[in-house]
Amino acid sequence: MKWSEEKIVEYVNQGWSLSWDKVNQKYKLQKRINGKVKSYTLPKRFNEFCKRLKEESKYLPIFEDIEKGYLITKIMERHNLDEVEIYEVLKKYVEWKFNIRRN
Repeated sequence: MKWSEEKIVEYVNQGWSLSWDKVNQKYKLQKRINGKVKSYTLPKRFNEFCKRLKEESKYLPIFEDIEKGYLITKIMERHNLDEVEIYEVLKKYVEWKFNIRRN
């Protein structure tokens, strides 16, 4: 299969998870289908992209709440964040928005 950043994002959006293969030093896409785990090993050239994508994906639910216009205090409560963490999340959000508009 020919891989691209867009194709990897498409798979992640379909519920596939990114996991690190320590032995081969590559990321894998994995999903349980009909009780069996289906897996694709990605080329090493996507390692940095997958690392960023995996990090950003943990912030996406918080980013969605920001997009919905929730108050910062509500977001902190919903995601169990303290003041230091919310500032870090807001910084990541600005970077994420900037990257989306740039691409």
